[in-house]
Amino acid sequence: MFFETDYELIHDEKNDSHSNSNSNSIYNVRAPLDEYTLYEIEHDRQLDVISNFKYTISKEAEFCGIYSLSAYVILRAFMDSENIIVNFKNYLSEEQLLIFKSVYFEICNTFPEEIYLHKIALNISNKIYV
Repeated sequence: MFFETDYELIHDEKNDSHSNSNSNSIYNVRAPLDEYTLYEIEHDRQLDVISNFKYTISKEAEFCGIYSLSAYVILRAFMDSENIIVNFKNYLSEEQLLIFKSVYFEICNTFPEEIYLHKIALNISNKIYV
């Protein structure tokens, strides 16, 4: 809710910042973010990446049911697929492989081995087609 005193404070901040732009007023000082807040910001960014991934990969026939999964479930699949057994290497097409590689890089800031991308895809497919 916006009160009259809030308006006065905002008005004073605007006047203060214009008149003392080079000074260190209390309005120019920002507190550092704590670890939990930084974690939440990063987690939200990763979930946004996954939401974009869902839209892109849903155009592929093998992943048309991906919208039944939450972004969190897909993010977990990207992080926790090392124990998935893939019987054949070419589970993904070259285009799909590039999409998965790009998303993994956006999430983890590193490139995984190609076999791990196939494991992620199989993990997601297993969740879609339960």
